[in-house]
Amino acid sequence: MIGSKTCCVMLVLTCLLFLAGCSSTKIVTSWRDDSYRSGTFKKPLVLAIATKQVVRAKLEDELVRELRALGVDAMQSYRIFPEQEGLSADTIKAKLPGTDRDSILVTHLVDVKKETVYVPARTDVYPTGETMPLYYDRFGTYYAQSHSVVSSPGYSYEAKTYMVETNLYNAGNEKLVWTLVTATEEPGSFDAAVKDFVGTVIRGLEKNKVF
Repeated sequence: MIGSKTCCVMLVLTCLLFLAGCSSTKIVTSWRDDSYRSGTFKKPLVLAIATKQVVRAKLEDELVRELRALGVDAMQSYRIFPEQEGLSADTIKAKLPGTDRDSILVTHLVDVKKETVYVPARTDVYPTGETMPLYYDRFGTYYAQSHSVVSSPGYSYEAKTYMVETNLYNAGNEKLVWTLVTATEEPGSFDAAVKDFVGTVIRGLEKNKVF
């Protein structure tokens, strides 16, 4: 017979495996200019607009890494514009012709949605005991010892969802070619969230045959 601790461990592992297979980033909406011919752009400048330089660098590095894996000659914007503070569209446009970039892939946070989630109280019953314990030879003692009741109180927490917009612009005429809006649940790990977000963006680019 499986002990209560073993059952709890199995339940936790099952939940972790389930969550590991779930994506925390979902596509909300996507659009592509019908007049755009797939494969026109091959050298995008990747620009992540963020308040923290470390966030910008991680996003740009991961996007460039994934794009290059697809054969796209992408480049991080921080290599050309190291400091984002004071960086403007005019500054980027003025320097862009000398970078040999044909497009700009811009990603930035547009909204943070907050929601209070209530998790109700619950009671779980798990079988306990070891193989053939002494209480097995009497029904009364067996029944009293064969189950363990585990209760957890109800609680509430604030869940955050980060809405991020990613756009691709033609570097020549500044025209919008493709856009993707994603929703990311508040992550437990920033690095894991970046990989998950970038993976979703790349799938969106591939689905729309942008590059």
